[in-house]
Amino acid sequence: MDLAAQLRALVAACRAAFREGTLREADFDAVLHALDLAAPAFLEPDAEIPHLVDISVKSLLATVPDALYRLARATVDPARLRAGDPGVLIRQVHADGLILHDGDTPADTYGACIEFQFLPRPKLIPLWGAKALLLSYYLDRKIVLVVVYLHKTSAEAATRLKRDLVLQAGPWRNRFEFEVICLWEHAHRIRSGELAVLAPLLILCEDCPPLEALQQEQELIRNAPVSEPVKAELLSLSYLLGLRYESEKVLNTVFPNDDIERIKNEGQIGRWILEATANARAQEIAVHTARSQRMLHTVLMGRFGQLPSEWVSRLERASADTCEAWVAEAARAGSFEEFAALVQGSTPA
Repeated sequence: MDLAAQLRALVAACRAAFREGTLREADFDAVLHALDLAAPAFLEPDAEIPHLVDISVKSLLATVPDALYRLARATVDPARLRAGDPGVLIRQVHADGLILHDGDTPADTYGACIEFQFLPRPKLIPLWGAKALLLSYYLDRKIVLVVVYLHKTSAEAATRLKRDLVLQAGPWRNRFEFEVICLWEHAHRIRSGELAVLAPLLILCEDCPPLEALQQEQELIRNAPVSEPVKAELLSLSYLLGLRYESEKVLNTVFPNDDIERIKNEGQIGRWILEATANARAQEIAVHTARSQRMLHTVLMGRFGQLPSEWVSRLERASADTCEAWVAEAARAGSFEEFAALVQGSTPA
């Protein structure tokens, strides 16, 4: 397992321990902060492929910009809302979402800077606050920070979600408050159809198996009181987020063929899905190859003892098919020299 894979496994283990309450918040945050520093080098080797959740939530906000207002039970005219791109408006300011409300008066002209998170990240709060304040200044309108937590945590962990930033420096004190939405607390509203436009996010906040969540999402989207183009966009987002949990082959058993063809052939989301599935296939091949290499190495070590260094290097270059063929030869050979002679004409591929 390479270093990047080990770091990803560490993050997954820490997240599981935090959700179960066996890892303290301070320790969990320290791990994530250290990995934040390493992320460009180790955690995002395929940075040109957009993160599935990031691109999904941004597309969702662009498709139904009033979704979060409905989540907060706020009454707003959708015609006055529009999605903005903070990275375009202000260089080096990147947020998961920016929803702008264009009113007739300055008091009715405002916006929301949205950050979607799986788990609490206290060290990032100053960055989130800075984004909202910068956007308020440059856009000359009130921009509030709204943090949406997607992945369900334990009840104890949920009580520790921070809703403000307090800085104490000697006799001086600053405090910055922001809005927090725990998506899982509204899952029943999504399932009931009240918030059907948020159905693609159901898989992120539910405890049920991914395939069951995807089936619920499809039913909700098909019955949602929105136009057919919006339904198509929501189904695409559901498929896209499904790739985070299941392979393309599995998803193709859940989504009708007509939907799959439309999803993959239309628009930017289709291109993202093609990129994501190609990346997923490459990862599956890499994992299968690594397992085959380890299996062959184990068989050879068990039968013949320590391997020559040049053979260790040769095994690391061998494909999964080659490794499986060589395992059969290793079973036939009475010595390592005989095994080497049997596969002498083979080239690692």
